[in-house]
Amino acid sequence: MEQYRKARQQRETLWELYHHWYNDHPTPPVGVLFRDFPRLLQSGVTREEIYKELRRWSVRINVAWSHVLNMQRFEAFSDLFFKATRVDVGFSQGVVLSYL
Repeated sequence: MEQYRKARQQRETLWELYHHWYNDHPTPPVGVLFRDFPRLLQSGVTREEIYKELRRWSVRINVAWSHVLNMQRFEAFSDLFFKATRVDVGFSQGVVLSYL
């Protein structure tokens, strides 16, 4: 869940910085404004590059959220399996998550 929160916060930060950079005049230097996004600074700060970086963070959000959902599914399966058989399936967590 922590990876999801971090990715979401980074995307929101980049989105707000983009609006600050695009709408407000005068803006601080680009190196100061986007200092937390080194990949963006290396490729050059343009609208297209900012949108590419936003898409990258959106993908990270989606992947992290799918991991959270898979863990919830495994926990529900583990609880049901334990109630039915009194056997803990925690030892097979890696294998079961690889199937999800």
